[in-house]
Amino acid sequence: MRVKQKGLALVLSMVIVVIAILLGLSGVNAALFEERMTGNYRFSISALQASEAGVKDIISHVVATYSPSSPPDCSSDGQLYSSSGKVVYSTSGGLDRDYEVTVVCEAGDVVGYSLGRVHKGADTLSEREVRIVVIPPGENEVEGMLANGDIVLNGNSTIVGNVHSNADVDIKQLTNSTVGYVSASGQVITNDKDIVYTDTGGCTTVICASSGVEAMSVPSASEAVVEEMNLLGFSGSTLADIDSTVTAEDASAYQILAVDADGQCDLSLSGSQSYLVDGQWEEKRFYCPGQINLSGSFSGAFVMASGDIVHGGSSTLGDPDTDGTGEVDTYIVSGGSITLNGSDDSYAVYHADGNIVQNGDSILYGSIVSGGSITRNGGINFVAMNSGFIMVPVSGFIDDWYELENPNA
Repeated sequence: MRVKQKGLALVLSMVIVVIAILLGLSGVNAALFEERMTGNYRFSISALQASEAGVKDIISHVVATYSPSSPPDCSSDGQLYSSSGKVVYSTSGGLDRDYEVTVVCEAGDVVGYSLGRVHKGADTLSEREVRIVVIPPGENEVEGMLANGDIVLNGNSTIVGNVHSNADVDIKQLTNSTVGYVSASGQVITNDKDIVYTDTGGCTTVICASSGVEAMSVPSASEAVVEEMNLLGFSGSTLADIDSTVTAEDASAYQILAVDADGQCDLSLSGSQSYLVDGQWEEKRFYCPGQINLSGSFSGAFVMASGDIVHGGSSTLGDPDTDGTGEVDTYIVSGGSITLNGSDDSYAVYHADGNIVQNGDSILYGSIVSGGSITRNGGINFVAMNSGFIMVPVSGFIDDWYELENPNA
C-alpha cells in the first residue's frame, strides 16, 4: 500500500502549483484591469480639465468682445466664435490634450460648447464636452440692490446681482462667489483686491466696480403701494384715499390692520396667503396705517405699512417659484424703514422710503430698494431674483453649465 501511495504527493504538489499559477495570473489580470481603469479615469478627468480650459477661453472672448453698450445680436441663430487650444500635459508618455470651442446663438441665448480631448497621436483616449449659457454684459437686466443713500456691508459678503448707491458703497470684503456690478454716484470703497475698477464707461467683467456714475432714480415705496392697489381696482391717489374705498367684500384680497395706541400693528402670518382669481394666483394685501411688527413664515403676501416694518424671529419668507415664472411672490413695502432680524432664507422684495437694516444672518433673494441707506451689520448673502421692481444692467455671468453625455453628438 505504501508503494502505491508514493505518486500521490507528486499529484497534490502539481495541483497546488497549478492553483497558485492560476491565482497569480488572476491577480495580474485584475491588476492590469485596475490599471487600465485608473488610466481611463485619469484620461477622463484630464479631458474634462481640457474642456474647462475651453470654457475659460469662451468667457475671455465674451468679456473682451462685448460690453453693456454693445451686446451680441442673437436675433437669429448662428455661430459667433470658434477657437481651439492646447493644454499643458506631462512631457512623458507622448500624450496631448486640447480643446475646441464654439459660441453660437440658440433660441436667443448665447451658448458655448467646449470639447476637451486627451489623445496619443491619432488615437483619442478620452473626450468630454460641456455646454454653457452665457449672459454677456448688457445682454439682459436683473434686479439687484439700489439705495438713494449709502450701502454699507460690514463683513464678508456674497452678492450675485448688481448694486448701486446714489451716495457711497462701502463693502469690507466680497467672496469668490460674487458676480455683479457694484456702482456708486459717490465712491465704491472696499478692501477686496479682486474687484476690477473702471471709469464711468461701464463694466466688461463679472466682478466690477465704478465710482462717480450717474445717479439712478429710486422709486417711491408709497407710490408703488398706491399703484399696486389701483391695479387691483381700488381707486385713489393716496393710501388714505384707497383705505376709504375698501369694503368687507374685499377681505380676501385686502386687509387693513388695526393699530394700537402707539400706532402699531402686529401681524403674524403662516403658509401661503395667495388666493385664486380667474385661474391666476394673486398675493393678498395687508396694510397698516402705522408701524408693522411682522413675524412668521409665509409666502404670497404683499405687506405694506405707512410707517416702519420690523421683522423678527427665525422665519422663512416667500416662495421663489409659486407660479413657474421664477419670480418672488412676497413684497415687504414700507413708507418708513425696514429692519430685518430673522435668520432664515427670504425670497422677497424689500422696498422702503427710509432705511433698510439687516441684523440677522438670513440669505436674501429678490430685490432691495431703499430711499435711504442699506446697512448690513456684518456680511450679507444676497442673490438677485426677478421681482419686477428695479432693473439694473448686468455685467455678464454664466447662467447654466452642464456636461453633454455624447460629445460631438
